[in-house]
Formats: sequence, C-alpha cells, structure tokens
Amino acid sequence: MRSRGQHVHLRSRHRAAFLPSGEEYLFATLMTVTAAPYIINTDESVLALGGFNGTDPILSVSELKKFIKEGKVKYFLLSSDNSGNSELVSWIKKNGTVISPDDYSSSSSSTSSSIQQGMIGGPGGSQNQQTLYET
Repeated sequence: MRSRGQHVHLRSRHRAAFLPSGEEYLFATLMTVTAAPYIINTDESVLALGGFNGTDPILSVSELKKFIKEGKVKYFLLSSDNSGNSELVSWIKKNGTVISPDDYSSSSSSTSSSIQQGMIGGPGGSQNQQTLYET
C-alpha cells in the first residue's frame, strides 16, 4: 500500500469518531483494485461501490445516502479515472468535502511523496491521482 498517510488519517478518525457509532467501513471506493491493498494490509473493511472495475451498479445514490445516514460509511477515496458509476461519483464530489493531503501527510519524505503523487492502482498499474472525500 503506497499511501500509508491516508490510512493512518482514516483509521485515527474512524476509531475516534465512528467505531462507537457502528461505522462498518473505513472508506468506500469504486474499484476492488483500490480497496484490496487496504483490506489485505490493514484488516479494515473497505466498500467497493463499483465491483472489480468500478462499473457495477452496486448501490444507487439513494442507497448510498442511506448508508451514510446510518453511519456505515463517511469517507470516499476516488481516483482521477472514475469511468463507472458516474451518478455516485458526481454525488460524492458535490456533497463531500475534499480532505487535503496535508491533513494526512507525514514528515517522512517518502510517505509524503507517494501521497502527493497518488497511488498506483487500477488495471495495468496505471498512475491515478486519488482524492479523499468526507461526507
């Protein structure tokens, strides 16, 4: 997992603010390719909203709103290459607040560098800049 700073930020906020209220997912993202490293390396629950390649309509916008209202998920990690589930992506971008990489960057130059450059992900390992949103 290349973005340890994102994980530390999410985990600390998740544990402090949401675990007592029953939040189920550390964050949601569109593709399992993005979710998998977090699940494997941290044993945290991550929701892949679009299945393997991000195009499966797993949830509608109204179902996503319900998940948020129920406290199941609050954070969303979106890639610059969001080709699927455009309604969900549009809703998250419109209603979410971008969390600045400065909020989860560490003083470690290698960690800060990997966060600022984005994580390698997606089919073929293409470089995709990722943005963290809070709803």
